[in-house]
Order: sequence, then C-alpha cells, then structure tokens
Amino acid sequence: MRDGRSFGVSFVVIGSLYNDVPNKLFTVLSQRIRLTQADPSDYAMIFNRRTMRINDVPGRGLAVEMIGEDPVPLEFQTAVPLDPQVYERLLADEQTRRGEGERIDEKTIAGLLRRASEETQRVLVDKMAQAWAEAVRRDPALEAKRARSVEPLPLMLDLATLLTSHEKLAREVAKIKPPTLLLGINDLDRMPTRIELGAKGPHMLIAGPPVSGKTSALRSLALALAYQYSPAELSMILIDPSESTRRFYNLGLPDHNLDKLPHVLAAVSSAKEFDAMLMRLYPEYNEAWAEALGKHAAANYRPIDNTKRPIVVLIDHYDDIAGMLRGSKFGLAGLAETGKGKNLHVVMAGSLQIVRGSPDELRKRVESSRYSLIMQDYDTIRSMGVKQLKAPSRELPAGRGYLVKAINASMVQMALPAIDGRDGRSAEDQIGAIVQGLRRRYPNRAQWSYFGDDVTALETLAAGKSLDAAPVVTAAAPAVTQPVVTQPVVAAAAQAAAQVAPAKPSSLAEKMAEMKAKQQALLNSMKIERPTTLNMAKLTVEVPDKPEEKK
Repeated sequence: MRDGRSFGVSFVVIGSLYNDVPNKLFTVLSQRIRLTQADPSDYAMIFNRRTMRINDVPGRGLAVEMIGEDPVPLEFQTAVPLDPQVYERLLADEQTRRGEGERIDEKTIAGLLRRASEETQRVLVDKMAQAWAEAVRRDPALEAKRARSVEPLPLMLDLATLLTSHEKLAREVAKIKPPTLLLGINDLDRMPTRIELGAKGPHMLIAGPPVSGKTSALRSLALALAYQYSPAELSMILIDPSESTRRFYNLGLPDHNLDKLPHVLAAVSSAKEFDAMLMRLYPEYNEAWAEALGKHAAANYRPIDNTKRPIVVLIDHYDDIAGMLRGSKFGLAGLAETGKGKNLHVVMAGSLQIVRGSPDELRKRVESSRYSLIMQDYDTIRSMGVKQLKAPSRELPAGRGYLVKAINASMVQMALPAIDGRDGRSAEDQIGAIVQGLRRRYPNRAQWSYFGDDVTALETLAAGKSLDAAPVVTAAAPAVTQPVVTQPVVAAAAQAAAQVAPAKPSSLAEKMAEMKAKQQALLNSMKIERPTTLNMAKLTVEVPDKPEEKK
C-alpha cells in the first residue's frame, strides 16, 4: 500500500470493528471515517480523542479533517445512493401486501431501504453509462481514456487476435528501429508485451524445459516480424538442426511453411546449408568482401544497405546444433562475428543446458545481451541474477513465462501462432493462411546482396584468397549488331584503291601487286574467312599519259 502511492493507486479498506484492521495496515491509512458506533469509546481509539457521542442516524459518522497540523474529528453525513421515490414505492407495495392496519417493523424497513438503495444504484449506473456513450459519440477520443479492467492473464492467446485488436499500436512500434514487435500480454497493465531487438539486446535467448512453448514463441516471432515489416525493411534466416518433422518452420504443408514467407533469405537444417548461408551473409556486413565483389562480380552482386534492413536469425533446438555443424567449414564462430554491431540480431531457443553448459561464442554473445524469455522455468531466472521475484506456487501454463531485462523480470503470456480448432480449422491451416496472405501482400521476396548461382567468388574469399587475379565478372553488355556489308567486295576494293593517292608512276605489274595487297588487307579487316576471287579483267587502271609507257 505504501508503494501504491507512487503509482497513483489508492486503497479503501472497510471493517465492521476497529480490531478488524491490523495495526500495521491501520497506520498507513491516513484518512479515516468512522460511522455510528454502538460503543462510543471506539471513536477515541480511532481519533485519539476523548469519548464522544453522535446522533444514531444512518450514514452519520466522524471524519478527520486537518486543521493546521492537527487532525480534528468532524461530524459528517454520508450521502446515500437512495431515491426517496423508489423507497416510498417499495414501502407502499409492502403496506398493501400487509394490509392498511398492520404496522411494518424496523427490520423490514431496513430491508426496504437496502433494496431501494440497490435499485437506485442500478439506475445511476445506467444513466452514467448512457451519458458516457453520448460523450464518446460526440468526441471519440474519449474512448482512449476509459479505465481498463483488471483481469488475469489469458490461458491462451493467438497472434492474429493480438495484432488485429492492437493494430494501431502494431503500426506504431513497427516504425521503431531496431526491430520492435508485439508478442504477448504482460501482467503489469495487461497491455501487449514489446520485444525490442537491439534496444534491449541486440540478441535474445528463449530458454525453458520441453513442451513449454519455445517453438511456438519462435513461430509467433517470425510471423509478427513479417506482419509488421516488409521484406525491404527486414529479412530473416531460419535455422533448425532437428529432424524434419520437428523443425519450427516446417508445418507439413510445403506452400504454407514459414520458410515460404517473403522475408526469409534462407532456411538451414544441415552443415552444407549453414555454410552456404554464411557465405551469402558475409557480403552483407564484411566491407572487404563487399569491395572485392563489387569489382569482380558485379553481375551477381548488388549491395543492400543493412543499416536500414536488419537481418534476424531465428534458431530453434539449439541443443542439437553441435551435431549439425560437425561437417561445417565455418562453425558458429563465423556467425558470431558476422554483423557484430551492424544490425544483425540472433534469437536462439533451447533448454537450460544451453545457458549453463554450452561454450560456443555465439551462445556467449547472445546471453551477454541479458535479454531473455524464460518459459516455465523459475530456476533459470534465478540463475540469471533476477532478484525479488516470487516463485510461482504451481506450474505455469504453456506459453506463460518471464521476460527478463538485465535483472528485472515481468510475467507475460506469449501469443500462440494459432489456436487449434478455432473457426473449425487446424492451427496449421490458420498459420498457412497468414503465410499466404503475407505472400500476396509482398509478391517480391527478400534477396541477398550476392544473389548469383555461381558462388566461385564467395568460395575464393572464404578460402582467404584474393579476387585480384580472377577475371572480372561484370554484367553482360547487350550484343552489338554489326552492319551488313551490302557493297560488293570488288567495288569496295576499287573504291579503296581509288582513294589512295598514286605514288610515282609505276609499271602495270607493280600496280597489280599493290592492288592485290590492298585487297587482302581489306578482306582481313572485314574478317571474311573465304575471300572472294577478284576479277582483274573488269578492273580499269589509270596510268600517266606518256606514250612510251602505254600498253
């Protein structure tokens, strides 16, 4: 009750006798009202005053008023929610029932007063509700000021209901960078829980025992990100090393699986897929790779600004990832260092063992963010340094957990991706409908900066080699059509010969040899493999006008 003051919470405590209220609680209650007491000495116990007596009238009592610095008890009359006309009607009905000559006893009158008061209260509540509705009709902004009822956390909550019922808030948080999304209901104000990647992270850990809701939380997270951001604003990588039937992105319907979301760059379940994904991921953040690919692989590389497009890596069944990576060239160390401080966010889910026993760098980096969602596991919360948190007296329902920020924790009910059986459809069908709807909204999928099928350049860089000696791969230039030669070769040769200024007069044999050489040079320049035979009989050659040289 003391802490409630700073939050604007006031308490009204009612008791029949003075001793009904414990002394520690009594000292906190600064404002005190005492109605008529059968024993006048009770007034002195409450107000620390001499024995006093007041009139025995319903609603009459004493209240403390501060005069200067002294509390002074003053007599007052409580307003009673009682319409006299309602009481008179009830009294007349009772008298008619009894008969005109029969007297109505005090007990019956007290009951009639109580009934009249209750009826009056109902009428007042109805009138106030009508007045409020009319005020909201005139000014819809007043609806936001309505007091929210205090309710327990729901046992089940589906993501579609959460996002549609708080659509305005979902649009507002989608404008926040780094990514922020709505993913559940918290127990503080029963408002949507915000998952803030980057602001609280940049990474996040989801831990808990089996069948506690980790996989459902990851599915909801992927769908919420796809719902609130476009593929140009945010992309995802899905990793699950478990068996195909258990992968969090696999719902059993190929066209409806989460890897079909237009935001997904890659879905990884094996060491080979992991290495291929990591080679595509390096150019997104590695400046040296980006520069090399920009020079030597322009046909397959188009840089994307990942300061504006964050990439979120979602990893489920982290306990099994060591087995998947036994054949990997890079391992988790490569992923841990990639995108460090550059808008790459990792969300991993697994059991308590990954918190305490896993030595890999990625797990250490994620846990160092001290931003976690702990499902049903109070021991994990205590191991993370959270203090002053009362342990639950019974097992938490599926999807219920604690959102831990540094050493502070608050209970939340995470939204399920879908509730099985709602509207007569399975959860898989409902999720599939969401995926298909998002595919229609965003027909263009997210792309890697390096998007080509030929990964030779990536493999060269991954091997630590330079691309400087490699041939430059650029975008193929459009083919240039060569003009068609329509002029006969003989005429072209004659024209070329005519354009050559004659040197000193020479013999006919010398002229023919010179012309033959020019013909061959012209044919070579035109790249004609089969030269056309030159008809020398039709060629006219002019020579100097001297009689001794005429033939």
